[in-house]
Amino acid sequence: MGAEEGQISPSYSGLLPFQKESYAPPVSVPQQGVPERTSVIEDGGVPLLVVPVKGGKGLMRIGPVARVKRKKAKILDIIGEKLQPLFDILLETDKLKSQVEIVVASSKATHNISSLVMDDKSIINTIIALAIRTIGAGGGFFLEWEGDTFKILAFEGLEEEARNVFKEDHEGHLMLADMLGDKEYTIVRKADDEYYNIPSCFAAAGIDTLILVNVCTDETSGMAGFWFNDTLQGEEMQEYRITALLMLSKRMGDIIYNGSKLKELSESYMDMLKMLAQMMDNLSPYTVGYSEQMYRYATVIARELQLDESEIKDAGLAAYLSNIGILGLSSDLLLKEGKYSELEYEMMKLHSDVGASIIEATTARSTVASYIRHHHERMDGFGYPSGLKGSEIPVGARIILVVQTFLAKVNGRKDREPLQFDRALEMLRAASSSQLDSDAVEALITWFKRKRKNNMRSGRSLGNCWEMRCSPANVCAKCPAFNNNNVNCWEFGGSFCSEHGNRCETCFIYTEYLNRSKTLSDNK
Repeated sequence: MGAEEGQISPSYSGLLPFQKESYAPPVSVPQQGVPERTSVIEDGGVPLLVVPVKGGKGLMRIGPVARVKRKKAKILDIIGEKLQPLFDILLETDKLKSQVEIVVASSKATHNISSLVMDDKSIINTIIALAIRTIGAGGGFFLEWEGDTFKILAFEGLEEEARNVFKEDHEGHLMLADMLGDKEYTIVRKADDEYYNIPSCFAAAGIDTLILVNVCTDETSGMAGFWFNDTLQGEEMQEYRITALLMLSKRMGDIIYNGSKLKELSESYMDMLKMLAQMMDNLSPYTVGYSEQMYRYATVIARELQLDESEIKDAGLAAYLSNIGILGLSSDLLLKEGKYSELEYEMMKLHSDVGASIIEATTARSTVASYIRHHHERMDGFGYPSGLKGSEIPVGARIILVVQTFLAKVNGRKDREPLQFDRALEMLRAASSSQLDSDAVEALITWFKRKRKNNMRSGRSLGNCWEMRCSPANVCAKCPAFNNNNVNCWEFGGSFCSEHGNRCETCFIYTEYLNRSKTLSDNK
């Protein structure tokens, strides 16, 4: 301690080490907090010299600096002015770099999906890869029968050496075919005697379970196989995997059959794209029937707006294929759950442009392509990809956005429960004029009002659940409510709501009924 004129003040004795506090500069600084000229500020108790760059696009922070002489501050102001052109170049370069990355990703995506539609092998490779991700398999393959041997169209998983061994193992291919025979599918486990007849590359890799699935069409036949490093314990998980594989094998058969017709008939391109859209829908219970729902509700709105028949057909087709461009992007993005990073979001925004490019490349349907390209434009001009607003947006694109918004609210997702039916309609109205086309919104609401006033539906849902949710027969076939027109679906025990990602309590078919019944009761 030291004393001066009766005052006691602390002094450093040097007996203990001096601990300096570390300073962590902020990641970003609000623009309104940037001074116009060189000055000293304090941030977190640390005095900093701030030199602004002319134009407000940047600044330099130097510290710790407690004060700066006026002459030096003027020199630093001049440096800040001279740095402006350099900052402009750096910012523009960074912006161009981001744009280049997006353009490259878009170009690759367009190429990928175009080759996917044209090339059977590319199609099968994509389906096998998506199937592996969906069912949690360790890998998979597809063999197409060609003469008296099999041809490998797809193989995912295992090392390259094992892949080459399997490619040349024609005897192993035939052994697998004998195991499968005419059965729809077969499961070979490590404990089974047949396990010792599987190709050596699988046994060497320590695979526990192998599922083989028949894939047959009128013109060709083949076999898909998927292996697992577990024994498929648990009846629910096993049934889920088998159902998913049978669904995908059916799609593979359809796609292979239609692929042979693509060069002859232009309309087959559309059939192929629809099948791919259905395949994407079937990857998750929360999107089963989504494309068909898009088509039906878009057609409803187009008819309510009294569009020409050709516009109605184009709007329906564009709605069905509105998300087809996603298939041209990374499969990681396609199957990702949760929020996207900034770059992932920018890549996902490409799906509308990529989808339109696919239509333009495979058909002459320019109107359909236009509807797909602009279906994320907003009425206030804050949409993408072109920032169109109001009547600048093609009518079909405006319709698609209304339907997508409606379905997003009533269908829900894994991490989000669906909204009640009437609440979803209220939110559509709230988004009218700013985000959504008010005429298209009112057309959908008016159509629902008319259906809800039908006395024939008193005490009943607006329609059969499998029709309103557009669930395919192979999903609904085992449900006790399927094809039963006399009882509401939620009144059955053991219904299969989970197969399309819902529970009866939150399904929009049920909540619509509750809202309608309450309104009728209140009006009596």
